[in-house]
Amino acid sequence: MELSMENLLDSLQQCLNEVARLNALQDPPSTPFKSKYSARQLLVEFKNRLLPLLSADEQEAETAIWETQGFDMFSKPSNSSISSQRALLAFAKIHHAVGTNYIDTEEHSLGERHLSRAVEIFKSCGTVENVQCLCELQDCYNQLGLVWSNRDQSEKGLQYLTEAASLYTDRCGKSESLPLRSEQLYTVTCFYLAQAYSNLQCSEQSAYYCAVTLKRQVENDTVDRKEWAVNCAGLAQLHLSSKSFAQALYLFSAALALLPSSCEEQMATIHRQLGQYYLSVLKTSVEVQSGLAGSSVCTLAIERVVFPSLSIDWVDVTFATTFEQARELFKKGNSWFQKAAKYFILEGFVTEHISILQDQSTLYKYLVYFESDEGRLLAMHKRRVELLSPLLKELSPFAYVATFRDIAFEVAEINHELLDIKLADRLKRAAQPLTSKDVQRINQYGLSGLEALELFLRTFEKGGKPPLEVDDELLQWYLTARFNRARIYSKLLDPEPEGRIKFLRNTMDEYRFIRDYADSHLAQITRTQVMPEELKICREMVDLIPVKMNHILRGTL
Repeated sequence: MELSMENLLDSLQQCLNEVARLNALQDPPSTPFKSKYSARQLLVEFKNRLLPLLSADEQEAETAIWETQGFDMFSKPSNSSISSQRALLAFAKIHHAVGTNYIDTEEHSLGERHLSRAVEIFKSCGTVENVQCLCELQDCYNQLGLVWSNRDQSEKGLQYLTEAASLYTDRCGKSESLPLRSEQLYTVTCFYLAQAYSNLQCSEQSAYYCAVTLKRQVENDTVDRKEWAVNCAGLAQLHLSSKSFAQALYLFSAALALLPSSCEEQMATIHRQLGQYYLSVLKTSVEVQSGLAGSSVCTLAIERVVFPSLSIDWVDVTFATTFEQARELFKKGNSWFQKAAKYFILEGFVTEHISILQDQSTLYKYLVYFESDEGRLLAMHKRRVELLSPLLKELSPFAYVATFRDIAFEVAEINHELLDIKLADRLKRAAQPLTSKDVQRINQYGLSGLEALELFLRTFEKGGKPPLEVDDELLQWYLTARFNRARIYSKLLDPEPEGRIKFLRNTMDEYRFIRDYADSHLAQITRTQVMPEELKICREMVDLIPVKMNHILRGTL
């Protein structure tokens, strides 16, 4: 049937309905876009039937767009008659449908060309005020914003998305009841705006639009609960990083409330994130008590987004000032980590499992700050060792070298802490004779620390020998390990002079190694500025330790 102004709209709608039906079909993997190509052919055929209804100038402009592949700038439609303008609007809808089709088939440049043309026609024909064209124009702006953002040109993408947002808010300001489709498209706009601002490192704006998106989605009964929960937990992480603790906890709770129980991995991930939440609150409590928190307390309870339909209570968060309060934070965090660890087992989730154990160890580390009882201090540090030390036997130092180093270094630090606690206790009882049992009980922690440091240092060896040079980014870590080994050796006890001299000789060997490395790598030491104070100590100790050893041999020390 030949098109006329009278049957134009009905024919166009029939065409678009068939296009929508074809787009909904699921094609086999071998021909994934077969139905979409068929839909495109229908649109091209309708375009050919529509072309005679345009003026000569408009036909020329449209022909250039469709046939010139290198066409970048589009001619604006000339002043048209009312009937011709109706045909132009039909063309705008065709351009919108074809542009969307090209985007769906991953031909983004051609898609962007047709969507841009659709925008020009809609705006030039004065249809911005037309509610019927509002949705098409919103969708064009959304898709153009996404195309440019995906080209790593988020600023240009942001311009289109801002236009889409303004289009919606301007119509809302006129107190009109907008179509449901328009509301849905504005939710998409907010989602893309959150991504664009995130790409531009504008975290405040990104968080705002992410919150708006989630709030609008949760009011829609057709929301994808799994996707919504994951995004909500992501927003919670963002607020947690800025120490907006009450808001973060609310969002984590909302994510758990909506996440289907069948989504086990996502559930375990949120459990782990909640453990990290309580770890962060406990850490900040320590910073507040020690005067290192700065202005973090300012964002503690700021309420930015709530979801009334979920009926989740807002819980105010307070920092711990006593051991009892700190222990409650610890227990909650540890409970969430334990739940997460039931899913993220070592076999299959190596990285996640180890991270959970390290976070549990860190929970104990910050709880220690509030504890003064020696017995409980020892118990907490020992628990940290029990969590981490088995990993040194289970992990390959070659397959997981960075993780293995992390764990070995931390195990050494914990044992060093235990050694210092036992030495402090021994100092209180200095008047009592030093027994072999005392030596064994105290030295066991130092020896365990040395063993862990040996495992750490071996990962740097070349052919069983210390490296000739360590990479700049690892140098501080490596030399600190050798410095700590010297310190542990210097603290080990032995009632016999020969044993004390042996420990001191080992101490001097470590200090001498650090000194010699620095002297033979002056350019690297100058460039990296590593351990300036420790290097001074090493040089001094290499001179002083022989004097101390002589005093021991003469029995004067």
